[in-house]
Amino acid sequence: MEDEKPDGTDADYAPSFEELLNSIKDVDDETQKRIQKHLTRLEEIAEDSPRARLLKTISTRWPEQEEEIADGLRPILLIRLSTDGSPPALGASKVGGVPDLPVGVEWPLGFDDGPVAFVAQINFAECQGLEGCSKLPAQGLLYMFCTTDRADLFEGEPECAVLIGDDPAVDLKPVDPPEDLDEDAEVFTEIGLEFEQGWTLDPSSLPGELFEEVEKSLPRGQGQILGTPRFHNEDLQDGFDPERDELLLALNAFGVIRRPGDIQSIYGGGAFYLVVGKQCLANGDLEDMALLFDPGP
Repeated sequence: MEDEKPDGTDADYAPSFEELLNSIKDVDDETQKRIQKHLTRLEEIAEDSPRARLLKTISTRWPEQEEEIADGLRPILLIRLSTDGSPPALGASKVGGVPDLPVGVEWPLGFDDGPVAFVAQINFAECQGLEGCSKLPAQGLLYMFCTTDRADLFEGEPECAVLIGDDPAVDLKPVDPPEDLDEDAEVFTEIGLEFEQGWTLDPSSLPGELFEEVEKSLPRGQGQILGTPRFHNEDLQDGFDPERDELLLALNAFGVIRRPGDIQSIYGGGAFYLVVGKQCLANGDLEDMALLFDPGP
């Protein structure tokens, strides 16, 4: 006798994952959950999406730890340098150039009341549509400024300024640097930034060696939004509490933040990290952030 099929279907009818799950009888709740997890994973792999392609790679390279690894994946946004060669539009995400500040806002000063170099601006509206972006503001701009004094940079928390422009109704205007800006901190080469889907691992999800192996295999950009900071500086690593702190932004300096004509960055092989409290981020409060600089290995 042929299996009964839902009304309106033909002989080629294929049940959905949900129908397959509902057809399984006489199993305990825990087994049901495991079956649901596997069916969901198969459904994800069948899709042509960044996560699906990553899951296929994981399934091939680490078949025995596939479930464990997949459970530890967390979405992040990878930062890439734009390659189209056109200048960034007013208010677009970028490194270098001059900041597009809200009208009436001046170039900020650092802790010691001296001007600091403009590093980057991030337009949160450009992050929308990617998994994980729900943690971020839906709109508004973030601006990063930092000293170029090498001695100060090696302190970990250098002289800097971080601004938030969260009123979309306010007009933006490119602001030229102040005349007393340090000559080493001249305007950096302007390059647009783009965002794409990325993934990181929860450090507590896997044993140390396996975590390092998988983490190194994940795609990386010139930086990331959200995820786990990769500090080389032990003091910065020890000061970051994953229960309390959230990485908002990481941005590599090498090959990214450089003066016109320079090949290397004035910041060497270091990286910038913006850290915010988990609760503050959850509440949409980005006023109290720490800009850290890791000189690198």
